[in-house]
Amino acid sequence: MTVIHTLLSLDQKLFLWLNTHWHSAFLDAFFVFLTTKQNWLVPGVILMLLLAVFEKKQAPYLLLTLVLAV
Repeated sequence: MTVIHTLLSLDQKLFLWLNTHWHSAFLDAFFVFLTTKQNWLVPGVILMLLLAVFEKKQAPYLLLTLVLAV
């Protein structure tokens, strides 16, 4: 077995173990909240404004990076 097959096998086993053994109503709701794009609109706009105000030299690069990341 090659190294890549070993790593893929370990990754699959870990993924399946986590999905079958770690259940929590709180974490289920928390991760749904984290993955909903609309929840990040206001903090993202606030972050962009703060960058524009406080990091005048780097703001265009940081804003471009932030926009590209989304």
